[in-house]
Amino acid sequence: MDLWASLSNSGVYLAVLAGGYLLKRAGLFRVQDARFLSAVIMNITLPAAIVKGFAGVELSGVLLLTFVFSFLVSLTLVCTGAVLSRGRPAVERGTTILNTNTFNCGNFAIPFLSGVVSSESFAAMCMFDVGAAIFTYGPNAAVAQRAMGGGKGRGAGLGSVLKKLFTTPTFLVYVAMVALSLLHWELPGFAMNVAVMAGNANSFLHAVHRHSV
Repeated sequence: MDLWASLSNSGVYLAVLAGGYLLKRAGLFRVQDARFLSAVIMNITLPAAIVKGFAGVELSGVLLLTFVFSFLVSLTLVCTGAVLSRGRPAVERGTTILNTNTFNCGNFAIPFLSGVVSSESFAAMCMFDVGAAIFTYGPNAAVAQRAMGGGKGRGAGLGSVLKKLFTTPTFLVYVAMVALSLLHWELPGFAMNVAVMAGNANSFLHAVHRHSV
């Protein structure tokens, strides 16, 4: 994707953000609308955008290293938060740890960059999000609870983390697309067309959703 195309797509996204804000100021959106949009994004359009972004991408060693890098960075940041917050009040210490590595690429970077970067760059961003998500869905909370004096952190054990990960549509799609890439398999044309149609709506819905409450 050339520079002018990237700038054009960025401008369109910013225009949609501005439109969402103006519609909010006009009183068009309600809290119920935001909840509906959130459900559609997290369960339909975001997973579809990931499928669309992975289309035709060969999983190289660089992409696997991106996952390893993300995992190690997340681990380092959690440990750093735990060390630097020693001696602080329990709530402050827990908050510090929880906010060290919550990159949240799926909700912020992916909707914007999916229309700006190449397929290979998009896949690298997704692999980074996989490593970060492993911590976001459990270990972060477990470390924070222990630091706050909550023992092992009920509900934040390995079983709970795995259950959370494998009941999250976005993470399941990550795993499926990585597996398909490793096996050099492609989705049927009809399934890919559906993913492209739904994925194209992801950036627009994200932009509107950010200003719907």
